[in-house]
Amino acid sequence: LAKHAHNLWEECCSSLPRSPSACTRLHANQTSCCVMSAGSKAFLSLPVLREISIQVGLQNGRLLRIEQDGLLRPFDVSTVLWPAGYLLSQWVSSQEQCAPREGRRRVLEVGAGTCTAGIAAATCGYEVVCTDVASWSLPLATANAHMNNVGGLVRVARFDWDDDDGLKRVAAMGPFDLIIGAALQFEKWLPRMWYVLEVLTDKSDTCTADTGTGALVALSHTTGSLPEPPAPFAITERVSGLDFGMHTAWSEVESDFEVLCLLRTR
Repeated sequence: LAKHAHNLWEECCSSLPRSPSACTRLHANQTSCCVMSAGSKAFLSLPVLREISIQVGLQNGRLLRIEQDGLLRPFDVSTVLWPAGYLLSQWVSSQEQCAPREGRRRVLEVGAGTCTAGIAAATCGYEVVCTDVASWSLPLATANAHMNNVGGLVRVARFDWDDDDGLKRVAAMGPFDLIIGAALQFEKWLPRMWYVLEVLTDKSDTCTADTGTGALVALSHTTGSLPEPPAPFAITERVSGLDFGMHTAWSEVESDFEVLCLLRTR
């Protein structure tokens, strides 16, 4: 299934040499073949490491064009869209997260890379700060925001999670209603991750899992791989990739990815 979907995507949609008539031969239209969305199996091709541009269909009906530096940096984590980032873009553009709310709504994306999830949030009206430690990802994120007509809602900033001064600067851009991150390689920076998230949510109102107030943290990652969070965080929900049609390459009733939702308890 994965090999077929990947081959189909490369033949029909890749900017690299391909067979122009492949989609016609396989009776696939452009959406089912090329757009990474819940209505296709194109997401099984992610990451498409050498591509300069891909299309992502969001839950709110918006279609994003995302530029990558895949051809220049084919194995660079921060300049291509990865499966966890794709899932996060689906989750943040879902009806529940996109529902109109009173007042200003601010989102912080950490480890943003191409800023796909942050841009998805901006299409729902959020004011977004996309951050990454990789300086070469920042102009890419800026270009993607403007290309998708949300440049006025998206701010881009460099953020090194190990830099306490940088952490204070980013926290001062808040308070944030939602903090999101995908495939953050937490195994390399625990327990620092929990400290960073605690600082970033500190200026929000104290929240509890019962009241559902304050800053929400949403982390997209491989299913079951993120350990139980320490206080002051509590898990409120685990959202399977299946909720957005993101199944595995070998089974349509299993998913390799999930979104873990957390709230501060004090």
